[in-house]
Amino acid sequence: MLKTPIGFIDVLINGKSNDYKSMKLVNKEKNFSVDGRHKVIVDLPVNQDQDIVIECKLAEFAGDNAMGCIESGERLALISFYQDNIKLSIGVEDEISNVMCCYIDYGVKVILSKEVHLKQVIFGIAWVSMKDREKEDIYTWFAADPTLQYSRGNKLQ
Repeated sequence: MLKTPIGFIDVLINGKSNDYKSMKLVNKEKNFSVDGRHKVIVDLPVNQDQDIVIECKLAEFAGDNAMGCIESGERLALISFYQDNIKLSIGVEDEISNVMCCYIDYGVKVILSKEVHLKQVIFGIAWVSMKDREKEDIYTWFAADPTLQYSRGNKLQ
């Protein structure tokens, strides 16, 4: 599991904890500067004859806003959590045919109908220790958007 300053990231497929790949991404770009940024890659079971429910969430989180703060955007489902001066965001691509994204207490849930034949679902995770909340609060929104492509190299963990 990916360890963040405010909890571990857990991924469940159809209610069961699942292994996933975590790729460390660059943490400074034109639109943001964050302390940590990862791509969480969830490989999906093949030959599914039923809907698949994937949850990406914080395990055992109890921060300033334990229910999270929804910060969705165009083609983006994103939820953020605060603990003291730390903000963490979890994002996933939204508005895909036969895929429904919704928010859960500690993360994001993606429901794929059995007609969808994706091989994987990718979540973006980013966190920052804010010194200037007014300026830095938006940073994780950009950094956790898995649909945005940035320039520099990444490292699989």
